[in-house]
Amino acid sequence: MLNKLKKSNPIKVILVSSVSVYSKKSNNYSKNCKIAENECKNKFNNLIILRAGNIFGELRSNPLYIEKIIISSIIKKDFIENKLNLVRSYIYVDEFCRAVTKIIDNNKINSNIYNLTNKNYILSSFQVRKRISENLNIKINSIKKRIYTHIVKSNINSKKFEKDFKFKFVDNFDENIKKIYKYYKSYFKIN
Repeated sequence: MLNKLKKSNPIKVILVSSVSVYSKKSNNYSKNCKIAENECKNKFNNLIILRAGNIFGELRSNPLYIEKIIISSIIKKDFIENKLNLVRSYIYVDEFCRAVTKIIDNNKINSNIYNLTNKNYILSSFQVRKRISENLNIKINSIKKRIYTHIVKSNINSKKFEKDFKFKFVDNFDENIKKIYKYYKSYFKIN
C-alpha cells in the first residue's frame, strides 16, 4: 500500500498515529503505531504524523471511555471501569477533523510529528465522570475493577501544532457531551 501511495507522488502524507507510542509498557497497538510511523518515515519526505489523544464523539463503531459512560447511563447499566483514576488527553472528533483540514489546506510541506489534543480536555477519569454527571444531570453507577491498561497518564500538549498551524482549541467539552448524549439517546430510541 505504501509503495502504491509513493508512486502516486502525493503532495503530503498525513499519518494518524496515537499517544500510545509514549507508553512505558508497549502493547500490540502501540507497537504497531511505532512500526507504521517508522515505515512511513522511511518512504516519505513530506510526512506529517499526528499522535492523537483519545478521540471522542458520536458515531463511533467502537465506543470508548466517554461514550461508554454515556451509553451505560442511558441503558441503565452499571459502568465497569478501572480502579485507577486515569488521566487522559482527549480531543473531540470535530476538532480532530478541523485540525486535519488545517494541515491539508496549509501550503507548506514540512515533515513533522505533532501531538494533537485539546489542552482543555486533559482530564482524570473522575473529572470526566463528574462533568458528564453534572452536565447531563444523570447518576453514573460504576463498578471498580482492575483493568489492564498500558497508559496510566497521557498528558500531552499540542503547542507545536497550534503554533505551526495557527490553530485554536476551545473548551466545548460540556456541549460535546450533550451532543453525544442526544445521539445515543436517539440511537437507543429512549425518550
